[in-house]
Amino acid sequence: MAVRNLLDRAISYVSPAAGARRDLARAQGELLTDMRTRSETPQARNDRLRDEGWRPFGGGTVAEVDVDRLREISRRLCRTNPHARKARLTFVGHTVGWGIRPKSRSGLKGVDAARTKAWKAWGETRECDAEGRQTAYGLMALAASILFESGRVLVRKKVVGKGAYRTLPTKIQVLEPDYLDHSKDGAAPGGGQTIRGIEFAADGCTRIAYHIRRTRPGDNSWGALANESVRVPADEVADVHVITESGQVDALPVMHAVLGTLQDRADTTEATLIRLKLEACIGGVVEYQNELPNFTQEMANAASRGASGDVEFTPGMLLKLKYGQSFRPIQPTSAGGAPEMLRLADYATASGLGIGYDQLTSDVSQANYSSIRAARLEFNRQVELTQHLVLIPMLCASIWEWFCEGGLLAALWKDAPALADWDPPPVEMTDPLKDTSALLMQERAGYETWDRLVSGRGYDPDEQLAVIAARNMQFDALGVVRSGDPRKVSDQGQAQVVPGAEDEGDGAEPPKSAAKKTAKKPGSPGAEE
Repeated sequence: MAVRNLLDRAISYVSPAAGARRDLARAQGELLTDMRTRSETPQARNDRLRDEGWRPFGGGTVAEVDVDRLREISRRLCRTNPHARKARLTFVGHTVGWGIRPKSRSGLKGVDAARTKAWKAWGETRECDAEGRQTAYGLMALAASILFESGRVLVRKKVVGKGAYRTLPTKIQVLEPDYLDHSKDGAAPGGGQTIRGIEFAADGCTRIAYHIRRTRPGDNSWGALANESVRVPADEVADVHVITESGQVDALPVMHAVLGTLQDRADTTEATLIRLKLEACIGGVVEYQNELPNFTQEMANAASRGASGDVEFTPGMLLKLKYGQSFRPIQPTSAGGAPEMLRLADYATASGLGIGYDQLTSDVSQANYSSIRAARLEFNRQVELTQHLVLIPMLCASIWEWFCEGGLLAALWKDAPALADWDPPPVEMTDPLKDTSALLMQERAGYETWDRLVSGRGYDPDEQLAVIAARNMQFDALGVVRSGDPRKVSDQGQAQVVPGAEDEGDGAEPPKSAAKKTAKKPGSPGAEE
């Protein structure tokens, strides 16, 4: 509530009842203003073209909306709103999952083998993290989480000195976009331009450097270093974001289109809960017949006793009223349509985020196998776009290049192209039996290769083949026949005929079916007497 001014205090001194009415009116006005502010984010106000005669601003993303404010709202919702938190977990779990794994493709077997070995010691341990807490896959998941909340994430390369590392001198640091010093804005040396902390060359396209703060904005624990920023070359920073405009400098949060919807849904849910609580309670209002004198006297008596004047209801109690008082019970009216409104808000939120309704709400009561499968196909396509157009070229490729440069500094391999194939986490099968049968038929028809199918499950085909060959040799040496060995057991569970067994003369008995075909009838040409 706002602070009472001199006029309010004077009126309350002369007429406490009039002063109380002014305070009540002021409180109601502040409540309405607060509700309007909460329900309309800056994004919602900027997008209400209907109120502006359908005349948009016409500028870019940074000029049209307050990107920093949208990020603050998005982060708060991801912390406090259950649907926003579930959407973030779904985004990270499907785009990164257990990690997007590399396969070195330099074209030199020796270099590829050395890089594969070094990646296991560097990328799959905490050696790669500048803070020493995550593996490379954990840093990918952290970057995807920040990308969802803020629409942008900065990944920085750091090179440490000798004695500060065990495998490679390269370290990776994941930063939120708040670390970018937006105060750096204006002309840059060499005829370039600095926009929101990013230094561009004179051509207006090439990024030269990023001005990154030493600490998070608002964190004063570092004293004088809190407001300092350092100039980092652009080849040491990976600026990961979804590109939606040509010449885009900043990016909107993934949830920017549904921030208002999520807040409206939260407000509706809170109002519904309050109404249900009121309906479950016995409440009322004590009214005064002679308002001014009795009201003033009662307020004075309550103030002298330090009481609030509220009455706590208990089961079976009888309320005793004073002379001039009457009791009016509160009967809250039922506001219909709340469940339908909440469901429509969930549909709109799921559509705006590009995920399924069941993934957002965990509600599968109105879904069946066909609807879930159809929704998964569209969702998987969106995930593939994020993986192959954002995460792999902007994040994973940069990490691999820095990894290869670190190997050169540590003299682990010679200079070779920093190329790699990336295997995202596998897509969970809706019906494993039907999906596996379909994959086998695709391989038989030549639509897919064995290597691509194995890579699609998140495994390295070469490693998988080596493990299968080694295990088959062990099973054969011990005389173990597995039902899952296609060399010896068919899909129907029957023994397979080993090709070439009869020609090699290894003593193997031909199948009975083959013996029947070669037998001759008595009296026929060639039959034994």
